[in-house]
Amino acid sequence: MMLGLFLVPFGVGLLVWVLRKARLLAAPLSAAACMVVAVLAMSSSGAAPIVILGRPFSLPATSAAHLALLALLMAAAFLYAYALPQGSLVWPLGLVALGFWAAALMATSAVVAGLLFLGGALSAAMLVPSPHGEAAMIGSRTLTLLVLGGILLLMAAQGAEALAAGRSAGLPPEGVAFILTLALALLTGLFPFSLWFPQVAGEGAPVAVIVLGAMMSTTALLRFGDPSFLVAPLGQVQMADLLRILGMGTFGGACLAAAAQRRLGRLLAYAALADWGLILVGVSLRQGAAIDAAMLHLAFHNIALATAALASGLLRRSFGEDALSSLYGAARRAPFALLSAVAGGLSLAGMPAMAGFWGRLGLYRLLADRFSGWAAALALLSLGPAWGFVRLLIHGLEPAPLPGSRREMIAPAILVLLLGALLIGVGLAPQVLNWVPGEWLQMLTYRPPVP
Repeated sequence: MMLGLFLVPFGVGLLVWVLRKARLLAAPLSAAACMVVAVLAMSSSGAAPIVILGRPFSLPATSAAHLALLALLMAAAFLYAYALPQGSLVWPLGLVALGFWAAALMATSAVVAGLLFLGGALSAAMLVPSPHGEAAMIGSRTLTLLVLGGILLLMAAQGAEALAAGRSAGLPPEGVAFILTLALALLTGLFPFSLWFPQVAGEGAPVAVIVLGAMMSTTALLRFGDPSFLVAPLGQVQMADLLRILGMGTFGGACLAAAAQRRLGRLLAYAALADWGLILVGVSLRQGAAIDAAMLHLAFHNIALATAALASGLLRRSFGEDALSSLYGAARRAPFALLSAVAGGLSLAGMPAMAGFWGRLGLYRLLADRFSGWAAALALLSLGPAWGFVRLLIHGLEPAPLPGSRREMIAPAILVLLLGALLIGVGLAPQVLNWVPGEWLQMLTYRPPVP
C-alpha cells in the first residue's frame, strides 16, 4: 500500500499527460488518483517501513492524515479544472508534485526527502503560468526562488544528518538551524520573502495557488519545520526562536498588507500568509499542546485556502478580473462563489462562526500563557484580512451587477459551496468534529515523531 502513495500519482500522471487534451478523461482520472492516494495514506499510517534502493520509507501518522486531506482537496481542484480550464498540464503536473511530496514525507533520510521535495517544487512552479496577465514572468521568478530555497534545504538536510550521526557538518548546529529556517522562509513565503505568493495568487491559476500555498507549505512544515528535526539542542532552540520571529513578522506584515489590498487574489494571499505565520508561531513554542493546536489549525487553513482560491477563480471568470471594485453585484451573478470566498477568507482570518476561529483559539490561549498581551495583539491584527473580505461582501451585495459580467458555472460553484459550507458548519457547530473517528482526529493533531 505504501508504495502506491507515489506510484499511483506518477503512473496516473503519465497517463493523463497522454490524455491531457481530453479533459473529459483527464479530470476524473486525476481526481480518482487523488482519492486513491487519500485512502492509501490513511491505510499506511503506522505500517512497517518499506526499503527502496537501500533507503527506508515510512509514513508518520500526522503526515498521513494531512496528506489524505490534501489529496482530497486536490481531487476537488482537478474536477474544478475540468469546468474552468487552467492549461492542459494542470493534471499531470499536479499529480507529479503530489507524488514527489508524498515520497518526501515518507523518506526517513533528510537528504532524500529534500531531493524529493525539490522535485515536487519544480513541478508545481510550472503550474503558475496562465493566459492571465504576467503569470509567465511570475512563474519564472517563483521557480528561481524555489530552486534557491531547495538548495538551502538540501544543505540544511545534509548538515542535520551529519549532526545526527555524530559527524562534522561543517557548521555549528546554530548555523544549520539558520540555513534550514531561511530555506523554509523562501519556500513558504515567510517575511521578508513573502512577495512571490501574492503574485502567484493574483495572476496564477487557482490550482497553482492550492498546490504551492497548501500542499508545498504543508509538506515543508511536516517534514522539515519541526525544530526537533535538528537533533542538537542548541539547533532546536535557535530554529524555534527564528521561526517565532519570522512567524510573528509574517503575521503582522501580512495582516496590515491584507487590509490595503484592492484585488481579491492578493487579499487571499496575504490572509493565507498571516494564518501561516501564526501556525509557525505555534510550532515554535515546542509544546505538545501547541503543536497539536497548530496541526489541527493547519487542516482548517488548507481547507479555507482551497475554498477561497477556487471561489476567486469563479469570480474572476464571471467578472473578467478580481479587483474588488469590479465585483459589484456578485451576489446576483455568482452567489455561491461570493459566499464561499467570504467564508474561506474569514476562516483564514480566524473570525467567529468559522472553522478557523476554533483552530486559532487554542493557539491564542497558549500564546497568552507564554507571552502576555501577544494574543490580544494578534487577534486585533486579524481584523485586517477580515476587513478585506467584508469589503468584498459589501461590494458583492450591491444590487446592480457591472455590465459585461456573467453568471457563475453551476457545477464548480456547487463544489466550492460544499467546501464553504464545511467551514461554516464547523464554525457554528464545532461539536461535529466528534463525528470524526477518534483515531483520525488524533492523527491530525498528534506531534510528528523525531526523525
